[in-house]
Amino acid sequence: MPVSHQSKPYWQSGCGRATIYVGDNIDVMAQIETNQFHAVVTDPPYNLAFDVGQVKGKWDVCGSGSEFQKWFEDRANEILRVARPGAHLLSFGGTRTWHRMTCAVEDAGWEIRDCLMWIYSSGYPKGRDISKDIDKLLGFDREVVDVAKMNNTTKVRPGFTGAAHSGENAGSTRMVDITVPYTEAAVEWNEWNTTLKPAWEPILIARKQPIGSVAQNTLDHGCGGINVGDCRVVSNGQWPANLVHDGTDEQMCRYFYTAKAGLNTDNRPHGRGAATHHPTVKPLDLMQWLVRLVCTPGGVVLDPFMGSGSTGCAAIVEGMLFAGIEQSVEYADIAIGRLKLALDSKPTSETPKLPSSSIHKTITTYTPPPSTGRLRGT
Repeated sequence: MPVSHQSKPYWQSGCGRATIYVGDNIDVMAQIETNQFHAVVTDPPYNLAFDVGQVKGKWDVCGSGSEFQKWFEDRANEILRVARPGAHLLSFGGTRTWHRMTCAVEDAGWEIRDCLMWIYSSGYPKGRDISKDIDKLLGFDREVVDVAKMNNTTKVRPGFTGAAHSGENAGSTRMVDITVPYTEAAVEWNEWNTTLKPAWEPILIARKQPIGSVAQNTLDHGCGGINVGDCRVVSNGQWPANLVHDGTDEQMCRYFYTAKAGLNTDNRPHGRGAATHHPTVKPLDLMQWLVRLVCTPGGVVLDPFMGSGSTGCAAIVEGMLFAGIEQSVEYADIAIGRLKLALDSKPTSETPKLPSSSIHKTITTYTPPPSTGRLRGT
């Protein structure tokens, strides 16, 4: 497990398979040696005006796109340094801001390899009802004609529509008034809103440049490719695609299936017996599939935006080692509880050594032949 010579871990498991640091990730990573991690799988802030517990920052609350891009590039530079040659970076993003994240990662020196599309049906629209806002702006109260039950939102605000599965109000319901437009202007703009229903998230796939060929780099550093064999679609054994879904339609059967992580479900990683009230928890099977895709058992996975530890739980279950960085003590403590459960479910004897560590390397470094003008796969 990579260690920081200057920063003491906030927590480390007795077996040494999981380590958590608390602090600004750029400061923590600056104290970690170069070329340490076989893969980086993370769910960073999306630069949306969103309040995650007590953790707020200019980059996540109304920061400009250029500010967010510079902020992320600084961190992508450090992630690149601590990642091994050939290591992959998988990073979730928001549909409105992932282009900034991608540019930041590319400008930091990463090679953009692909973009996964995670499609789901359980997203809720979180926009403004323009008709209601018009009546409110003009100072008129709307007539209540009925009431309806609605799931609680993470932050209830006047004019706010939709709901979410997470947050302190998650799992509860509230009664809302059904109203009709009062003014002619409100009638004209009835059923107009400010957002579409969210139904997918991008997951950026980038790679640190391998040294020499991918084959040589794999022998030397234990990473460089993606694990097609163990990530094939279970139902039919097809090659894994750059699309993940939560639907069950027949035409979707060739793609990896995963549902969103609702409260108190098996897809909220190791939530039983450990609080998981984080607003953006990702499903366990999705995170297992992602870490399995880019890291071999025995390798070390880094999550510099750890949150409540979903990546770490997945890495441990898949037989990998894990290092996480989180600036919130509250979420770090949640992650520790969840990681303990994951470690209990995966005995030390089930975590293999990295295959390349047992190879006696007597092979000279491969030098590619002169280009023939044909494109060669990487």
